[in-house]
Amino acid sequence: MPPKPAGSPLELFLARIEIDPFGCWYWTGHIDNKGYGRFFVNTNRQNCRAGETGIHNTLKTHCPQGHPYNRANTYVYHTQDGRALRQCRVCHAEGERKRRLLCALSKV
Repeated sequence: MPPKPAGSPLELFLARIEIDPFGCWYWTGHIDNKGYGRFFVNTNRQNCRAGETGIHNTLKTHCPQGHPYNRANTYVYHTQDGRALRQCRVCHAEGERKRRLLCALSKV
């Protein structure tokens, strides 16, 4: 595990901004692939190594809308940093249906 940078989370955050003479804040830290600044106090990997796993999420048996997390109704995908995430197929399908409808309505 890489050494933890010294300082409080606030100090670490403030070290990654520059403030111009007009008071505007400019992020100098990590920028994600969508152009947004990213700031992490602890990464998921560090939390797991420290014993602070996301066990409460893995124990959940239903999505927030009440659909079951089972083999038939769950997508499992992996992020670029190796995390495995679950997504309810019913909720995903509903979201895609709404997205397609909005797309079709915007072309009218």
